[in-house]
Formats: sequence, C-alpha cells, structure tokens
Amino acid sequence: MNAHAGTDIFRVKGQKMLVHYHRPAGREGKRFPAVVFLHGFPGSEKSVDIQRALMAQGIASVAPSFLGAWGSGGKYRFTTLPAQAAAALSAARKLAFVDPRRVALFGFSMGGWAALNAAARDPKLRAVVAIAPAGGAEMIGPGTIDFIKRLSRPLNTLAPKALAADFKKAVTAYDPGLAASRIKAPLLLVHGDADQTIPVIVSRRIAKCAGANARLVIERGASHDFLDRRARLTRLCADFLKRSLLTAVAAALVLGARPARAQAFGDAGFTAALQAGLMEAGRLAKSSRPAAVPDAKTPDEVRRGVDARLNGRVPAAVVIAFFADPRLKVIDGIADRFGKPSESLPYDQYRKLFINPESLAAGSRFLAANGSTLAAVEGRYGVDAYLLAAHAGVETRFGSYTGKMPIGAALWTIALKVPKRSDWAVRELSELLIFASAEGEDAHSWLGSYAGAFGLVQFMPSSANQFAVDFDGDGKRRLFDWPDALGSAANYLARNGYRAGEPFTPGSAIGRAVYAYNHSENYVRVVLELRAELKALP
Repeated sequence: MNAHAGTDIFRVKGQKMLVHYHRPAGREGKRFPAVVFLHGFPGSEKSVDIQRALMAQGIASVAPSFLGAWGSGGKYRFTTLPAQAAAALSAARKLAFVDPRRVALFGFSMGGWAALNAAARDPKLRAVVAIAPAGGAEMIGPGTIDFIKRLSRPLNTLAPKALAADFKKAVTAYDPGLAASRIKAPLLLVHGDADQTIPVIVSRRIAKCAGANARLVIERGASHDFLDRRARLTRLCADFLKRSLLTAVAAALVLGARPARAQAFGDAGFTAALQAGLMEAGRLAKSSRPAAVPDAKTPDEVRRGVDARLNGRVPAAVVIAFFADPRLKVIDGIADRFGKPSESLPYDQYRKLFINPESLAAGSRFLAANGSTLAAVEGRYGVDAYLLAAHAGVETRFGSYTGKMPIGAALWTIALKVPKRSDWAVRELSELLIFASAEGEDAHSWLGSYAGAFGLVQFMPSSANQFAVDFDGDGKRRLFDWPDALGSAANYLARNGYRAGEPFTPGSAIGRAVYAYNHSENYVRVVLELRAELKALP
C-alpha cells in the first residue's frame, strides 16, 4: 500500500473530533509506530512538515483538531484539552495502522501544554515532544482577555470573558512543570529565545522540573512558530522520535520502565477525567496566587548580559563608549506601548492605516522614483517588485516615517522596564553593537521604532546582521538608502521561503515568507492587498 494522507473521525464525549493522518507506505494490515500531534491555540502550527518527514521514516502521524476547532464538533475549552488529548491517544491506538505499543505525543504551544499534562497520566507513551509549550500561572496577565478575544474568533467557543476565565483555570490547575515531573518517557523541549508569545523561561522551568528525563534545546533567534527554522526543527524532532520509536534499545528501555497500571481514556473515561479536571481547575484557581512578574534587570545585569553575548566580537572601547554615552537613557512611555500593537486592531481598521487614497498616491510616486532599483532587486533575488514596494508602504509609509526613537535607548529601556522582553532586548542590544561596529557607525545615531526596528524597511538589529546586504556595492549596508533597504528586504523574504510563481495568498510560500517578516495575520493580509493595489495603479 502506498503512503497515504487522509482524515478520520474520533468520537469524544458524543462529539466528532476531526483527525488528519499520514500513513507510511507498507503492506495492508501493517501497524506502524505513530505520533499524535496536538495543535496550538486557536489552531496554529499543525507541523505538517514534521509529519511528512516522519512518514518517510515509516512513522505514522495522527493530528486531531480539538473540540470546537477546525471542523471538530463541540465547544473549545482550555480546561478540557488535557482530557481531550488523552481521549485522542486512546482512539489513535485503536486505528488499524497504528502499533499501540509504539506511540508518542507531540504538542505545539497550547498543544504542548496539553501534551505534557496528558503524558503525565499515560505511562505507555514512548516519547513526548513539546515545542514552545504554554506555561502555568505565569501565562495569566492583564492582557489575557485581549489575547483570548483576538485569537478565539475562528473557534466555536465561549464568550471572551468566559473563555479567559476558563484559560486561567486551566493553566492554574494543570501546571506543565508539575506534569513534566511525572512523565516517564523521554521528553524533548524546544523553544526559541526570540519567542515573544511564550517566553523561553517557561521551557527552562519545565525542563528543570522534568530533570534528567528531559532534553531542552534553546534555538537562538527563533520565534514562537519557528517559521524561519522549520528545516532544523523538523530534523531535530524527527531524529528524536525516530530514536524513541524505532530503535530496539529504546523499546526495551521504555517497556521495561513502565508499570503495569496503564490508565485507559476511552469515551467513558474521558467524561470522568473531564469532570474531575474541571472540579480541580475551579478549586485550585480559587486557592492559588498568580505567579510573580519577573524582576526587571538592573543596568549592571543588562551590561553583563550584553558583554556575555558579544564575547569579544566588538572592540571593548566601542562597548565602553556605548554604555557611557549620555544618549543611553530610559525613554518614557515605551514600556506602556508593549502589548498594544496596531496589528491587534480589527482588520478593517488596520487596513485603513495603509490602504487609502493618500497611501496609494504615495505608492505611485515611490514606484516612479524607484522603478529601476526595484527591477534590479527583483532580477537578483526573484522577489516581486510590487511586494517589496508594499513592504515599504506598510513599514515606513514609503520612507516618509522611519521612527523617531533612538534605537539604542529604546532597547535599553525595554531591557530595564519590560521584564518579559528583557532577555530579548539584551540580545538585540548586542546585535545592534555588532552591526554598528561592522559598518563603522555610531550605534546611537539611528532612529527607529519604540521596539528598536530601524531603516526604510524596519529591520531589528538581529535581522540586520543576518539579512542586510550591500546591494549598491558601495561597501556599506545602508538601511536608510533604498537600494540596500530593498535588497535586504528581498534577501530576507527569499531566505524565508519566498518562491516565485506561488500565489500571493496568506497560505502560500509567499504568504509564509511575509509572515516571517512580521508574525501577524493582519500584517500579511495588508501587505498582500497593498501589493495588489499598487500593481493595479495606472
């Protein structure tokens, strides 16, 4: 029988759970080791690339959609996700092509949180993978309800306030660190240190709770969904799961370590587990206190963090001068702006910011003035000229507004005043010094956004180091000059999966490359729509 991708239906508490699967090639009736994949909230990162890599290795994948999400019946509730995951595991083991003795569990983000909690109650699992798993009580904050309201729209679920309350109950009652301490199977945790959705400290805590049973991989510069690191993430996860599911040594170790008392989670067991979980969630939510917000860094801690990251890559005199400069000061108002990006606006409001008669007139003038440069960039990198123009329009209004914040001071402020972003800001400060030193520029001279992005296409310092190019060949990467700025944007898109000939839609390789530029669905939509509007201009 050839390899096959298809769908199935599980029944969970009387509701249908839609399941996508990948079955490897093999004779009729053959049973394969399998991995159950749990998606994030509201349905993000289904990891199809990893599933296909496993299929090529002879490992099946079973990917259910949680109740209330993406074709499944019922209502979406956070408090029921661990029990749903357990029910899906039970049902997956009964599939005709699955070897029930060789099953692993994989979860991303909220699915990672659910996977850890389900794995703590399933002694038969052969391996567990959690990618950027959600945390416990540290996930609760003043922005919770806005986060829930913004992302829950595609789901069949509760009203935003009720769903936010359910979220708080869930992450309080089902702490992933406690769950990890009870998992007997090998555990792989992977987290990007540039994750702005779930801080890397969450996985560090989970790994510490899990002890020697866990392997923690921190991917430098990776964001929450690893969009620019998919190939590496696929290799890492596929290798770990292959070793855990296919090797004889792993099988002997896992089966020998398992106690005989395996808890079953069929449809009947699901109801009991669900009710118990809800009762426990309510009880613990009333009695527990929210986790304390991490302490802000001191100036000395920021300086030591930068020095450790630089590790001699920038001359000491340059670093000393940067930190002694009176322009390095805290900027009032920056801390309040985090958590309120324009990308969180309803799309119709967000679109009006960038697609209107004035912006299209500016776009027409930009195309006329920079047509030859855009054509040359497209010729070298294969990236559509109108898409590059749209990026310029959304990022800086075609160069008319590049920001007024000194980016060194902005990042310094974030490191000192925004605890959840402090580690990230220290990294970007280090990258700023590296880039400025390489270009022979004063790191304090560049003005940009309150978040530290600068130039005509608004690169963060880490992106500048990785993707900026000297397109005009004058010996410097000048992100405030159009040739280098547009060449750098094209290089970024090309290296993040842009493929000429793909449709200009959010789900295509082009859409995913735009998403890598700014992890916002609104951003992707407006860039693609502005590109179409610019191309249609007379």
